[in-house]
Amino acid sequence: MIQIDEILRLIAAHEEKTEETMTELSRRATGKTDTIRNWIRGKKGGKDSSAKLDNVQSVLAAMGYDLTIDGPVDNSDDGIIRILSRIPELDKRGVELAFTVISNHLEVSRSTTPSQPAADDQSSNATHHHGYGPSRRQS
Repeated sequence: MIQIDEILRLIAAHEEKTEETMTELSRRATGKTDTIRNWIRGKKGGKDSSAKLDNVQSVLAAMGYDLTIDGPVDNSDDGIIRILSRIPELDKRGVELAFTVISNHLEVSRSTTPSQPAADDQSSNATHHHGYGPSRRQS
């Protein structure tokens, strides 16, 4: 289990290293200025503070950490954009371009039925090259 204390320690170290305030980090990571502040308030109030997993992942990713939890993959548009946004080398335009490519591919994949192979699939009558598999046509 991830403890809020450990996350807050990482946030404090990040703030000291980068001079990005927790309010700025919170806004950048979650779109809200009070996410991290609410974690601190809950802790100070003696409450059993809990944080939404999405917010924890977003804040950690914004600081360059990766929190991977096995579970269902969110391949919704928002889920894909969230994942792409975590790649530091992708600016907003890069995220948009990558999302367009992925979204188009998923749309084709979802609309393809078993009787209609995708355009890049090899048919069963294709000749195999590169020495892998049979070199003559299958029937």
